[in-house]
Amino acid sequence: MTNQILAKRYAKALLTLGREDGNYRQYGEELSKFVAFWEQQPEFVDAVSNPLYVKDNRKVICQAVAAKLGLSQVFRSLLNLMIEKNRLRIVPDVRTYYQKLLDEMANTSRAEVASATTLAGEEVAAKAADGPPPSPQVDFAAFASRVDNRSNDPVYLPACGP
Repeated sequence: MTNQILAKRYAKALLTLGREDGNYRQYGEELSKFVAFWEQQPEFVDAVSNPLYVKDNRKVICQAVAAKLGLSQVFRSLLNLMIEKNRLRIVPDVRTYYQKLLDEMANTSRAEVASATTLAGEEVAAKAADGPPPSPQVDFAAFASRVDNRSNDPVYLPACGP
């Protein structure tokens, strides 16, 4: 299985548990907090995700960090399971997909804005409030008549079919 498929499964499982006990937002915050620590500490990543080290030692290290970060027991259990299956390295992908699932639940769309100049926070908010630009209107009737007229052209060769 690819890492993306596994990350989706772990994210869905954590979200399911969170929805059952009402703590899905808390688990998302804990996941983000853990991944932030993960990204800042490459030695920690090696210590808990390298299969050459004994699993029990990796679990102890990970649980100690989880306790210092104030993570819930449910989230700690997820980390233990991922260590047991040698899949802790995909935890950043789990966070990414978990955020997508939360956005779907809330009917939220995320966008990345590109600008030729630096925008102040107020300008970004104003642009977002304006909504998307109107879609261009296409006159399909004119397009269809033009296509029909081309079929009478002796030089016209259709792309596929007789």
